[in-house]
Amino acid sequence: MIISSRHLMYAVTGALATASVAAAIHTELPPSISEVDVIIAGGGTAGSVIASRLAEASQELSILVIEQGGDSFNVTNVIYPALFERNTLPGSNTALFWKANRSPQLAGREPIVETGGILGGGSSINWMVYTRGQWDDFD
Repeated sequence: MIISSRHLMYAVTGALATASVAAAIHTELPPSISEVDVIIAGGGTAGSVIASRLAEASQELSILVIEQGGDSFNVTNVIYPALFERNTLPGSNTALFWKANRSPQLAGREPIVETGGILGGGSSINWMVYTRGQWDDFD
């Protein structure tokens, strides 16, 4: 299942003087915006940090963050830790599921890879739980 909608988050950096970033969620750029200085693909953890750091470095920059998933504001599965497993269910609107290529190392199977499909990316849906490979995987 791949969520096809695209959401654009345009961070207006002029508001940084008040120590907060003014941002708006749009499904298309407003007509008043014809160009931006920086485009960041992905509103996950890394993309959000990069946008924030650029905005802090220069209030003159206009920054566009493009995220395929939706807004994470008031999403129950994101707010309540006990519900984080709902993000991995088929039909979830907070995750994207990608089918990887067949691999002989996996006996010809096609693994399903779950990624965050929401602002904040994987960190919004997995409560910062991560998987570390076995030592044999790297030997």
